[in-house]
Amino acid sequence: MFLVEIQALTVPSKSSMTRVYSDRIDAARVSRVAAVLEKRIGLRFSDQDIYINVAGGVRLSESAIDLALAAALYSARTDMPSPAGTALIGELSLAGEIRPVNRLKPRVRAATGLGFSRVYAPEANDGAVCVRDVRDLAGLLFGKEAKVDGAFRAGGSAARGADADADDAPDPISRKDSGHEA
Repeated sequence: MFLVEIQALTVPSKSSMTRVYSDRIDAARVSRVAAVLEKRIGLRFSDQDIYINVAGGVRLSESAIDLALAAALYSARTDMPSPAGTALIGELSLAGEIRPVNRLKPRVRAATGLGFSRVYAPEANDGAVCVRDVRDLAGLLFGKEAKVDGAFRAGGSAARGADADADDAPDPISRKDSGHEA
């Protein structure tokens, strides 16, 4: 297993067509995660261009990166850095639920062995901190309530980093240390 850092940047679109710029994570995955955040917690991306970077240039395709990607996008859109020392592992459903992933226990052990003080994973698995859905993201990771359609909803959990498999490398763990990365 190895560590990867997912970084996100959002800026207002200068045209009526918004774009996703991502050469290491499939743009369709980025768009889907952004759409889930917009639909489920009211965080607007429909007027934003999205830029995604994976530090180190590793190509990622596994669904286990979804939670880290969601945290990076949330961080970028709200301008709130996620806390250092956290790793995120989990697949995101269209309903906003965080789903279990393969090899979760070894991934959690690897993340803690690499010095992550908190690991966030689906509640159906053995994560140090359980994340049920994206509504939990703001509360657990950023210590805020999730703003939903102009109203605030209590948040529950989320974190930085993630565990994923790369196309050209074995079994990465994503990490977000500062700024708008996850």
